[in-house]
Amino acid sequence: MPTNEKPEEPTSGGGALLGMIAGGALGLLGGPVGVIVGGVIGAILGNEVERGEKMESR
Repeated sequence: MPTNEKPEEPTSGGGALLGMIAGGALGLLGGPVGVIVGGVIGAILGNEVERGEKMESR
């Protein structure tokens, strides 16, 4: 069953890394759990931002 979706291009991971660092730094206010949660949320958001920028540049 064919789909009309384009194959997804992988991201470099730079956005996720920067997001994880920024989120972890902001999470310092919440202690160890805050660093972990902030890092995870930052990585997800950073990856999405990078993916969006890649799609716009096409």
